[in-house]
Amino acid sequence: MDLLFHIERQCLEDPDRLALVQHLKEGHRVVLTRGLLLERVEALALQLLEHGVEPGQLVGIYMRKCPEHVIAMLAALRIGASFFSINPQY
Repeated sequence: MDLLFHIERQCLEDPDRLALVQHLKEGHRVVLTRGLLLERVEALALQLLEHGVEPGQLVGIYMRKCPEHVIAMLAALRIGASFFSINPQY
């Protein structure tokens, strides 16, 4: 069983369970449930396809480590593409 299938299954089985938390300054945080994570992954995967990304292609992800980075990685995998991360600090 591949990782993406396992993640998708977990998101569908318990969509209200916590998936990602990003702690920000001053006690604020970004929280995503599994259902919301899956929804955002599917939406970005569709956008990638609409912009011409095809299965087997390599997608560069240029952003800091955050929930959106995880969403981008999973969206690339969802459409059968590969990804590499580019750290904007370098």
